[in-house]
Amino acid sequence: GAPFGNFPDYTDIPGVDGSIGYDDFVVEAQTWLSLAVGVYQFGVVSDDGYKISAGTTPASQTPILAFHNGGPANETNAFVVPANGVYPFRFLWYQRGGDAYGQWFSVNQTTGERTLINDPISTNAVPAYLSASNPARPQFAKPSLQNGQLTVTWTGGGILQESTDLHTWTVVPGSPVGTYSVSVATASSKFYRVTQ
Repeated sequence: GAPFGNFPDYTDIPGVDGSIGYDDFVVEAQTWLSLAVGVYQFGVVSDDGYKISAGTTPASQTPILAFHNGGPANETNAFVVPANGVYPFRFLWYQRGGDAYGQWFSVNQTTGERTLINDPISTNAVPAYLSASNPARPQFAKPSLQNGQLTVTWTGGGILQESTDLHTWTVVPGSPVGTYSVSVATASSKFYRVTQ
């Protein structure tokens, strides 16, 4: 075949070698995408239809972020990512007849550049993974008190915050990682927590 869509290079369709033709098949990609907080624009160039969903697992069929039924598509859609993380997505593309291509990409909000999801040759590609696991939750160790110094230690990353009233929290000055010491002689009563 010849190149189609936005990208001059193309990859043959996995499992479709032409021995049974190039019509009437469906391709499903279940993946985890690494996304930072912000507004994203994804798009699809396809012949024929497609559906993108992002639920609680990559197999989730809802909620639907984008959908096109029949004929060629060249569409983009925007959505908001509320927090940094790895999110489950499902991309479904079907081919009924004629030309057969499906390209799922992100759009740079500033330049308009289109980049295939998980494009191995682009540093701007949204990374995609076959599986994901939850990061370890921060865990405090027992605090220690020596020579008037209180030392708080924790594992699992995160940001150490302090409060005098358990309502208003601020990041501890210096943004310590894993350990923090404070003089109890000069410090007022304070509470500490670690947030991710």
